[in-house]
Amino acid sequence: MFIQGRIVVGVFTLIISAFILFFAYTSTRGKVWGIRKMPQIDSIDDMIGRCTELGRSVHISCGIGGLTSTLAPQTIAALSILRYVATKTAKMKTRLICTTSMADHVPLLNDIIKTVYQNENALDQLAPDTIRYFGSAETLGVCTILGREKCGASFLVGAWTSGAVTIMETASVNDCITLFGNARTGSYYVFPFANDTLIGEELFTAGAYLSKDSIQIGTILGQDGGKVIGIIVLILGIIMRLMGGDITQLLLR
Repeated sequence: MFIQGRIVVGVFTLIISAFILFFAYTSTRGKVWGIRKMPQIDSIDDMIGRCTELGRSVHISCGIGGLTSTLAPQTIAALSILRYVATKTAKMKTRLICTTSMADHVPLLNDIIKTVYQNENALDQLAPDTIRYFGSAETLGVCTILGREKCGASFLVGAWTSGAVTIMETASVNDCITLFGNARTGSYYVFPFANDTLIGEELFTAGAYLSKDSIQIGTILGQDGGKVIGIIVLILGIIMRLMGGDITQLLLR
């Protein structure tokens, strides 16, 4: 049964992989696969617009996920959101502050922000201290920035721990709106402290929607295809159970 069970899991894995490859390949060939626009995307625009009107800075951090760790997908999604936020701040001439606790993020953050501002012909707006590296003291550093720099919005996206609670409470005291995006199951208790959220897969979906990257879009759509198959199997299992059968015996036969 153990070997048979592994075969079933393998088959489902191959099916989901086929979905991902299909959507990714067709996207690179010009096929436009739609991902519905999420309300949180409008929130990003509103938050940056508020900072522009009030003459306040925008803060963003892409979390603690290393680029070679299991948290890397969350970081990649967060970088797509960073690119979008940087584009908006460049167009609206709003000051951007990007913090990080990861040394390997620094050159990547610098490249993304510099490229965005260069494309928007706004390099003169880019301050030398736009990117600030704090190491393990990022929570304290961000709290200081939110108060001293008078930030009007703070985006905490990517993999985060309980330190985000301290940051968001400090933001609340300083009249700073927060958006928290995280896919770590052990950190879901943090979401109530944010003004807006990207919970679980919403983080990846937002990243794919904003980046328009065919691989990210293909991954999201492929996973949705796998979910549809899982739902169908679940419904069939319920029906068979009500009729006295057992779908597990059918799958493992």
